[in-house]
Amino acid sequence: MLKKRIMYGMMSAGLLLASCTEGPLPTGAGDVPAEDVTSKLIFTSEHAVPGRLLVYFSEEAVRDVESSALTKSGVRTRSGLPDVDAVLEEIGASSVHRLFPYAGKDEGRTRAAGLHRWYVLEFGDEVDLDRAALALAGCGEVSGVEFNRRLKRADSFKAVRAGAPSAAQSAESPAFNDPYLPSQWHYDNTGDTGIYPGIRAGADANCAAAWQLCTGDPRVVVAVVDDCV
Repeated sequence: MLKKRIMYGMMSAGLLLASCTEGPLPTGAGDVPAEDVTSKLIFTSEHAVPGRLLVYFSEEAVRDVESSALTKSGVRTRSGLPDVDAVLEEIGASSVHRLFPYAGKDEGRTRAAGLHRWYVLEFGDEVDLDRAALALAGCGEVSGVEFNRRLKRADSFKAVRAGAPSAAQSAESPAFNDPYLPSQWHYDNTGDTGIYPGIRAGADANCAAAWQLCTGDPRVVVAVVDDCV
């Protein structure tokens, strides 16, 4: 916990110093300690999407947000909360909308989980995300500010073409008439790196064990329709 507090303190000092060089944004922080403000920040601006922040309003504040209708050309641009709107005015917010849309008959579940309190704020890409996030976190009506990070694929998901089964593979396969069954690792994964270098033995549907119990009825025809979604 102490290490976390020190980290927040260092980050806060650095961000506030940078903010002062460009002129501070309006904030409702008042005498709130900088540590309490930065504790509301979720993630960092590194790899974050520019011009976009996710804000989690307090339960009391979100009622006022929902009852207000401050729009421009049919698009909501303000929250109806004075301190928050002062920041939105400064950064030129172009849109304020719920992250999780109204869920109809399931809205009760959405609200029970607190998802209705998440809002998306959109503004120009040139706005400093750190300064905007700190200013919003300084507002008492805001419980959290999250940087909208870019998602990065963990793998290239490059398709690997399976070659013809070897004699050794065929010998180890169950007695079925599909010559490519040994290459279908998702049924019975023996860890054969000839199929894919990063393969992991046992990551399968465990069909081999199931087939020991039952191999089906020839009178039953099963079709698998894949729509590629």
